Amino acid sequence: NAQMAESPVVILGGAVATLTQGRGSLQDVDQLSVMRPLCKFVATVTRVRDIVPTLRRAFQEARSGVPGPVFVELPLDVLHPG
Repeated sequence: NAQMAESPVVILGGAVATLTQGRGSLQDVDQLSVMRPLCKFVATVTRVRDIVPTLRRAFQEARSGVPGPVFVELPLDVLHPG
């Protein structure tokens, strides 16, 4: 367990496209709610231009203070725009 071991771990999770979130898509899971109690930082990226700044912050948060796991959700339409 990265949290108990105080290990700086960055977890990346895929997600359904932002337009279909919350509409009963087959694999639509509220990952942020699941990960929030386990991670010291959770975020979802909603725009392509926010990927790098969000990942930078995630790595910073994972290493800062007491190291620990962080989670970044990347919806399908952000990973594959167009």
